[in-house]
Amino acid sequence: MSLSGRLLVTDFIKCLQAGLEFPYNTPSPIRLTCKRHSMMFVKIKYFARIREEMGRAEDQVKFKPGLKVSDVWRNASGGGSMPESMLVAVNMEHVKGDPELNEGDEVAFFPPVTGG
Repeated sequence: MSLSGRLLVTDFIKCLQAGLEFPYNTPSPIRLTCKRHSMMFVKIKYFARIREEMGRAEDQVKFKPGLKVSDVWRNASGGGSMPESMLVAVNMEHVKGDPELNEGDEVAFFPPVTGG
C-alpha cells in the first residue's frame, strides 16, 4: 500500500473513532479533513403531568437535521402522536405548529392549562 493509501485508511479510522464523517470526495488524502456527522443535540424538558408520565424531567437527545417538534415528541413518547392541546416552547418561547429545530435548541412540553 502506498503512503497516500495508508494515510487515507488511517484518517478514515480516526474519523470513525471520533464520530466524524469521512469526506470521500477530497482531492488528496493528505489534505483530508473530517466533517461532523449531520447530527444535532436537542434538550427536551417535560413539565407537570407530562413529567410524571415520562418519569423524568428532561432528556438530551441526538437527531439528524430537519427535526421538527413533532419528531421530538414521537421519539420521547415511544411513537405516539403529539396531542393537539399540548403546549410547546422552543428556547423559552411559545410556538405553534410544527417548527424545525436547530442544533442546541431546548424544547419544552407542557400539558394544557385549565382554570376554574
